[in-house]
This record gives sequence, structure tokens and C-alpha cells, in this order.
Amino acid sequence: MTIFHVLPWAGLLFGMMYGAKCGSRFGSASGVVGAILGGAVGFVLGRVPFFLVLKSIQKDFSKKTVEDLRRMLRDPAFLAPNTVLLELGSRGENLEGELPVVLDMLVAPSRERRIRGWHALASAFPECAKLIADYRIDDAPEECHRKTQKLRGAEPGAAPNGGPAKPLGISGVAEGPPSVS
Repeated sequence: MTIFHVLPWAGLLFGMMYGAKCGSRFGSASGVVGAILGGAVGFVLGRVPFFLVLKSIQKDFSKKTVEDLRRMLRDPAFLAPNTVLLELGSRGENLEGELPVVLDMLVAPSRERRIRGWHALASAFPECAKLIADYRIDDAPEECHRKTQKLRGAEPGAAPNGGPAKPLGISGVAEGPPSVS
């Protein structure tokens, strides 16, 4: 959980309280309406910092080369690999070669790294995420490794069990980052 998760809900609560207080001056029904309107406004205003940071990241990424972005993706200290994948996808880059990097994140000893890996997988490779729906970030790294083996066993586009080849999907990559949840 980050500050970007907390701010909208704090805005909602503050807005409801403030709206109820202001609206109650004109009666209890107005207090309820004020709480609803204040909560909605507070929630929206609480999302503003996230969008400002997102715009800043996009501006920063636009100055980076594809090679720089790929280096960032491989840096264990980088906090948002999914944003790099989405930027690469929006530039029309083939992301299938980055799947092993994401899978390595999913089996990392660090829970935080596994979280980043899951967000990267879900945003850039949603079909792969569906294939390992039983994956749990809080599992031991060995268990995470076992659950990701079905994605490691085949090269991108390779035929599973000798059947027809199915490309790894990266649909939605250019749609933008997912909402933070």
C-alpha cells in the first residue's frame, strides 16, 4: 500500500465530513447531500497526486532510449517495471523477450520484488497472468518458482504439449498503466 492508495480514501472521508458539516447548516437532508458531494470531490482530489506523478514519469520516459528503458527494467532497485513495459509497448517494441525478466521478479526472495513482478506481468502479459492465477505473492520463493514453471517451460509462441502454437498475448500494453489498487 502506498500513499497513492491512502490519499483518495482520506479525501473521501474528509470531504464527507466537511460536506456534511457545511450542508447540515441548511437541514439534515442537505447534510446528507453535502456528505455525498464532499466525499466525491475529496476522492477525486485525492487521486490528483497520482496523476501528477504519472505525468512526470511519462515525461521522463519520453527522453529515454529503448536501451535505457530495458536497463531500468532489469535494475532490481527500480520500483515500477510495469511502467517501463507499458512505455516500451506504447513505442511498438516487442515485449516477449522481457517475459523471463518478469518471471525472475516473480520468484525473487524479496516480497516487494515479487509484487513489482506481478504488476509487470498483469499489465504487460495479462494472458500469462491468467495462466498462473494460483500464484500468490506471499508464497515462498520455491513455491512461486513452481507455479511460474508453466510459463518458463515454453518459449514465446511455442506449442504447449505439442499442440498448435499460441502466441503469448501482450494485448492492452499501449492502453496505459493500470489503476493502482
